[in-house]
Amino acid sequence: MSKNLEIALSLLLKGQQAVISGVRAVGRGISGMGDTARGATGEMKRLYEAANGFSTASKLIGLAGGTALLKNTEDTVLAFQRLQLELKQTAGLTKEQVAQISNYSKESAAAMLSTPTQMMAGAVALANAGMKFET
Repeated sequence: MSKNLEIALSLLLKGQQAVISGVRAVGRGISGMGDTARGATGEMKRLYEAANGFSTASKLIGLAGGTALLKNTEDTVLAFQRLQLELKQTAGLTKEQVAQISNYSKESAAAMLSTPTQMMAGAVALANAGMKFET
């Protein structure tokens, strides 16, 4: 056998042994990670159970409360917009004038201890009483 062939076979054999040794080391590492993965899975399961531990009734109550809050917000916005239209028609205002009054009601409502809808209702009451708005 030639010297080159012996060297090639020797390198091939040593390379295979190194690969086998590396695969075994990776296998040992993965088997060690199995315990860690099982522990993490257990923690995730406990976290999921804690988050979803509420009864169906309490989930439904929360959903109903959220829906009621959303409906209340939508009703308030619609009431404000309805008052804007009523003010425009009653007082014969332009869009720009209504926008000015709307902005004023939104900005000054907190200082007046009321809501923008209440401020707009006051403007409508003044328009019904015959007050003319000038900008």
